Amino acid sequence: MSYLALGCRAALALVFGVAVVAKLRDYRGFVAALAAMRLLPANWSGVVAPVAVAAEAAVAVLLGSGWRPVLAFGVAAALLALLTGAVTIVVARGTAASCRCFGRVERPLAVRHVVRNILLATLAGTGAAATLGGAGAGVPPAGAVVALLSAGVAALLVTTADDLVELFTPGR
Repeated sequence: MSYLALGCRAALALVFGVAVVAKLRDYRGFVAALAAMRLLPANWSGVVAPVAVAAEAAVAVLLGSGWRPVLAFGVAAALLALLTGAVTIVVARGTAASCRCFGRVERPLAVRHVVRNILLATLAGTGAAATLGGAGAGVPPAGAVVALLSAGVAALLVTTADDLVELFTPGR
């Protein structure tokens, strides 16, 4: 496995892991946010929420375990495509639903969330390609540490992006 594949796996596993923990910490808020998106009948939010959390948890575990990484990247990309489609619809409709992707953030979904998901899907595709192209026994420990630290920084930036946008937006 290459450094790039390892970094992509770790970054995506961390992003999905943070998403799962954040949704479980404010589960009622997540269910309410799903209802506010108006993608499905409101009474379906209680059914869709645990499925969404379970799917994200499964992706985090698949990526984190290292079992069949190409398959794990494919599942991550498919889930990200579904999430991107849902966010795109919400944004296009102008629905003022908040992004509960990584916690209690009350900011409405916006184009930046679509872009973020597209970039994450691209990361999944890149990881899959690097996995297919990077045959080998593994990466040296020092390189693995650098790849994992880089993944941690990338995941931190993704999961706190809404907070960073607010921090650097004038007039707030």
